[in-house]
Amino acid sequence: DVKSYLVINAIPYAEKTGQVMNYLSQIMPIFAANGGRPVGRYRTVEQLIGDGGPAQMAVFEFASDTTVKDMLAGEDFKALSDLRDEVFERLDLMLCAPL
Repeated sequence: DVKSYLVINAIPYAEKTGQVMNYLSQIMPIFAANGGRPVGRYRTVEQLIGDGGPAQMAVFEFASDTTVKDMLAGEDFKALSDLRDEVFERLDLMLCAPL
């Protein structure tokens, strides 16, 4: 039973950091309703090599790639697109699997 992992890298707009919590309060129930289990959430403390890396990262485990893709194509996720655009300068969502 191979699990799928949704890896999220985010750079919120500096002036919108307070609204990140509003977004999270709405997106987390969507992940949970689709079987998403949080593996970890992280913030960058210091970038040691390179530049322009994410300020925040999260990893969620799902039952399958299809589950993640269906969730992202769903109306609940789409309904948050304006808020996502307002809050995040950059938001990358990647479907990953263990090596």
